[in-house]
Amino acid sequence: MNVNRIIIHELIKEAQSTEIEYKSSSDLITVNEGINKLIEHVHESFDQTITKYSKFDLNNSTNAVYSNISKYLKEENSTEQFIKFSKASLGDLAILIRREPFATGGFYLFVDYVENGYNFISIIIVRNKDAFNINWNGDNFDVGPTENLNIDKLAMGFRINCDLYLDKEDTRNYIALISNQGDALSKYFTTWVNAGFVIDSKINTQHLINVIKDIGVPEGFPEDEDFDKIVHDWIESYRKQNKNKINVDILSESLYKDKLAIRNHAQEKFKIEIDPIFSVNGTELNRLVRYKATTKGIAVSLDSDTFKNGEVALENGMLIIRNEKIFNQLSELRKK
Repeated sequence: MNVNRIIIHELIKEAQSTEIEYKSSSDLITVNEGINKLIEHVHESFDQTITKYSKFDLNNSTNAVYSNISKYLKEENSTEQFIKFSKASLGDLAILIRREPFATGGFYLFVDYVENGYNFISIIIVRNKDAFNINWNGDNFDVGPTENLNIDKLAMGFRINCDLYLDKEDTRNYIALISNQGDALSKYFTTWVNAGFVIDSKINTQHLINVIKDIGVPEGFPEDEDFDKIVHDWIESYRKQNKNKINVDILSESLYKDKLAIRNHAQEKFKIEIDPIFSVNGTELNRLVRYKATTKGIAVSLDSDTFKNGEVALENGMLIIRNEKIFNQLSELRKK
């Protein structure tokens, strides 16, 4: 972890009020080992609490967060531009939340840092200054020693992977968002950070099923049990108890004893992101259902995907399987 720049501002607003006050730092916080460790903890906690992935709305070129980050990364990577980016972004937010009766202010941490070879810029919104031990010293906010960072104290957060954003050939979502409202994100917040695209439930479920099928059966799983059915039934049971929502990290922990196994595999193998919490699409979930039929001397067990991709068809009272590998295996067995 290497923090390049960090600054904190405060925006003061009470619920049901349109009155807003600013308390802005005039300079950056001096980076030391304590700051590096704090932001490392924030980064790790962010990974475990991501609500949505997104990209910028490229049509909204005047948005302060988008335009100033772009200028900072592409034209003027300087302390002056970073401070300008933070203050201009906060000014945009003040305009937005003045119209939101239930919106409140907080402390806004703007951080540019490098972790695992990737450059990130994060905006972290904290409602309770004690969560980060934030102090005002007359001209600037600074951060005192923090023994235990409580991620629940983070109201919302924005993080951009600058390397993915600048790589025009990489199609992955480069923005990650968090909210303490589960999978809900405040409209004003997504407008503020110019998040123009979020993954819908169908795509999330599709990606989840694809990744689970690719990872396969956990080590030590009983050979005589139907893994796909167990996963299907687990998700069905969970979503019935949680208003059709699925928590991918809880599922991952249950299946693979690692809460990030599914999401990490999605990123590393497929170069895609899966939202940690989302509504389940029933049609995509049913891709885990296997069709089984038996008669004298014949038993078949078919993945529902094989019907969709044309490998298997029911035509004129016949079961037709178009699969060269199955054909070759049966041919070899008959020769024996």
